[in-house]
Amino acid sequence: MLRALASKEKPITAHDGRWFSVRIMPYRTLDDRIDGVVITFADITTAKTLEAKLRDKHAGLERRVAEQSARLDKAKKRSQTNPHARKRIKRRGGQSLGFGKT
Repeated sequence: MLRALASKEKPITAHDGRWFSVRIMPYRTLDDRIDGVVITFADITTAKTLEAKLRDKHAGLERRVAEQSARLDKAKKRSQTNPHARKRIKRRGGQSLGFGKT
């Protein structure tokens, strides 16, 4: 890192479950020499906690969408094999919901 004169940042977790963003940057002297590094720690526990909750909610929504899609597929297959179901699915004005041929 010091050879490239680049900063580096990454999230780490502490033993007690807290999260920190650790940034390591080269320290330059007034005469523009690298004379060590500066390390900063920023507590990002709240952001990481919210991120995990959001991931859980997203996974739950994905499951619900998959379940609903499966139900719709099942209903579509039933309507394609049952001529009486096709008649019940028809909307007013003769429009079909698009399940099977009418």
